[in-house]
Amino acid sequence: NLVMQRVALVTAPNSDGRRDFIKELTENTWGLGYAITEFPAAVQGQTAVADLCRSFDLIHSAANYFDVVALVRGGGGNADFSAFDHYDVAERIAGCARPVFTGIGHDRNVSVADVVCHTMLKTPTRCAAAITEHNLQFLSIVQNSRTKIGQSAKRFIELGVNNMADQKRRLSNAIQWRIKQETDRLNQSAKHFELLYPKHTLSTGYALVRKDGRVVKSIQDLTPGSVVEIRLADGTATATITNNEQR
Repeated sequence: NLVMQRVALVTAPNSDGRRDFIKELTENTWGLGYAITEFPAAVQGQTAVADLCRSFDLIHSAANYFDVVALVRGGGGNADFSAFDHYDVAERIAGCARPVFTGIGHDRNVSVADVVCHTMLKTPTRCAAAITEHNLQFLSIVQNSRTKIGQSAKRFIELGVNNMADQKRRLSNAIQWRIKQETDRLNQSAKHFELLYPKHTLSTGYALVRKDGRVVKSIQDLTPGSVVEIRLADGTATATITNNEQR
């Protein structure tokens, strides 16, 4: 399991090994929390094999409630470890649905239980420390992932800001280009209208003739005696038609 937080503890009740394991596990420096379920069992003597097998059978039937199994025992003579070499106990450990960590407490000899378990440690204290170390590795992965996510988010935001600045710059350039284009078009239109304005035409020598306030467009609109207004570039004059000839 990535995290070993729910611990099934198989050990002798009120033993030094039990106390050492629980103290190391629950008083860890990093403040990691654990849920420990104890399965008391004799670890030496005539009932040891039966007790150990019964404990593992109970754990196996409720395996979904646990992340790891700790099998620990304090120190003692070599003869006291015979239960951990028994076939039935080894079979239960090897077939356990959850990883089994052993801390049986003997430095010189290796029991069969140590060989078939998931992880062998020398003492109950070291067994508890190994579980915490396993969890710290996962915590390190999480922290590194959080750092990477934070860095990725920062880069994404910076990229977004840069993209926004680039889009803003492009939009500003497009607007300025559009404004210039429309300004040039308006200037061209103004010049065109200026050429069409009567004042410009009059300055070239033409005259604007009005009769009764209306522009005279045809000689037929004029008859002898008609009074007209003649507009020139620099002023106006009034004239009376004495004669008209149509071409």
